[in-house]
Order: sequence, then C-alpha cells, then structure tokens
Amino acid sequence: MRGIGAIGVAGFTYDLLLYSRQLPAAIELVAHFPNQKFVIDHCAKPIIKTRQFEPWATHIRELAKFPRVCCKLSGLITEADWSSWQPADLRPYLDLVVEAFTPSRLMFGSGLAGLFARREYRAVKHSIEGCAEQFSQGDRDLIFGRVAAQFYGLKDVAP
Repeated sequence: MRGIGAIGVAGFTYDLLLYSRQLPAAIELVAHFPNQKFVIDHCAKPIIKTRQFEPWATHIRELAKFPRVCCKLSGLITEADWSSWQPADLRPYLDLVVEAFTPSRLMFGSGLAGLFARREYRAVKHSIEGCAEQFSQGDRDLIFGRVAAQFYGLKDVAP
C-alpha cells in the first residue's frame, strides 16, 4: 500500500493486470487511492471461453464508478477458446466495458504478446473497431490513441 501511495505522489499511473477473480481486491485498492490513476489491462481477463459474464460484469461496472480508472481493450482472446474463437465471442464483453467506461476512459491496446499470429491481431482489432463504429470519429480517436496519450502523459498519437 505504501508503494502505491508513493506512485501516486510521484504522479505515475498504475496498470492493473488482473484475472476476473481478483476484481474485488482491485475495487478495494482503487477505493483506497481515489486520486491515483489506474488502468485495467485486458478488461480484467473475463472468462470468455466458457462465456462467464458474472460476477465480472458487476465488478467492472463498480470499477468504472471511479473516475480515475480507465480500461484497456487488449488481450481478450487469451481468455477465449484459442482454437475456435470468433469476434462475436468478444462482443458482450466489449459492449459492457464501452457502456461502463465510455470512450473517454477506454484505450485500445494490441495485447500483441498474447496474439501469436497476425490473423488474431487483425481479428481482435477489427472486433474493437466494429464495437467503436457506433461512436463519432472524435470518440474513436479517444479509444485508438488520445485516452492512452492523456493517461500516460504522452504526445497525442491520434490522427
């Protein structure tokens, strides 16, 4: 806890690489540090392979109530059935994080280390782009660069 406190004092962000079963502890941590900027990596790895939605969805909605928490749209297929996943398998999970966090607190992340073939990367990116089609170009720019640049204090990378 002292370490997380020191990170916040120094002005650094903190990525939470979690499994869905760890979300209650993450909620407790984030509540303890309301001024710390956190990002949830890989949407907290929902159990897509067995289509388990709860309690993951409830916990994600709870974390989204904290205004300094963002969610990274990355690595989702690592929790899907690698041999037979389809983009539609990701959609309920993407829809939930879009609803909970809105484009202003979502960032695309490639999750490239977990995507062993270019086909998987393209398919995942296409799935996320499809989910983002409902938004204005400005909101898509947020998801595909501006939120990450803002969150991590980088030069704006959106077109």
